[in-house]
Order: sequence, then structure tokens, then C-alpha cells
Amino acid sequence: MTAAVERLVGRPLFWVGCMALLFGVPFASGLSRQAPPSLPVLGPLPAVSLEDDEGSPVDPAALRGQVWVAGFLEEGSAAEVVKLLSRLQARTRNVGSAFTLMAVSHGAEPPAPRPRRWRYVRGRDADRLADATASLTGTSTPLAAKLLLVDGEGRARSVHTTDPASIDRLLGEVTLLLASAR
Repeated sequence: MTAAVERLVGRPLFWVGCMALLFGVPFASGLSRQAPPSLPVLGPLPAVSLEDDEGSPVDPAALRGQVWVAGFLEEGSAAEVVKLLSRLQARTRNVGSAFTLMAVSHGAEPPAPRPRRWRYVRGRDADRLADATASLTGTSTPLAAKLLLVDGEGRARSVHTTDPASIDRLLGEVTLLLASAR
């Protein structure tokens, strides 16, 4: 029996077959997999006038081509949103410059120290942005501790809560949007 096994293993065709099987099955599986469904478009965001914590204007139109997530800071929820954005920053550190995290507020003071990868924006139009988001999503509740995903064309794509499953879905959607933008 060992002589038959040695003869079989000694043939190059045996190893070609093993390699074809080893690499062919996962490759064929990947080819047969369907693409994930595209995200729904909730609608365009309104033109708003905001400024960052250094007083520089931030125009959402200037964010064209970037996928971004906005966390709405409201009195009493600012610390939770800041903590959430900091965790998102850590989980998206390898995404690059095509992705931005923003904390949007109409009056809450910026956190100190402000994490590097996200922008703090505020202005009288922050409420307009929050109201437009609420109407696009059919939400009448305040957007405190919720995250808005915006694609590179300035369209709202989804709103997420702070629970871990929702954050995982958000990160998957960010990856999907970034991959489709390439």
C-alpha cells in the first residue's frame, strides 16, 4: 500500500490536482457569490453653512468625493457621541482620507482634546442639517447619539444608533461605499 501511495505522491499530476482543488474551490465560491445590495438613498442633504472649531467654513459640497459620518451633539448626549466617534476613529484608522468623521453641534463646546481624524463643526445651520436628516429618515425623535452616513455625492444613506450591531452595520456600509467609489 505504501508503494502505491509513494507512486501517487511522486507524480507531478497529483500535485497539480491538489493545488487546483486547494485554490479552485475558494476561487469558484467567490465567483458565484452575489454582490451585496446597494444602499438605499434617503435623499440629498440641504446646503448648510457650518464652521469648524477653528472658525473655518465647512461646506458639505466641499466634502464631495468623501464618505462621511456625522454624529449629532446635543446637550446631555455630547459625551456619548464623542466617545462613539473616538471608537469609530480607532476602527477606521486604515480607511484613509476618503472617509471623514464629523461631530455636528449647534452650540455644544468641542471636546478637549479633539481626536485627530474627525472634525467638529457647528453653526446655526446644524439644526437644519439635523432636521433634514430626521425628515429623510422619517424620525421625529432627536438625533442625539445617532450617526448619519453620507456618500461621496452628499446624499444621506443611513442612520445608525450606538448599539454595537448597528455600528458594525455602519462600518460595513462605509466599506461598501468606499469600494463602490473606486
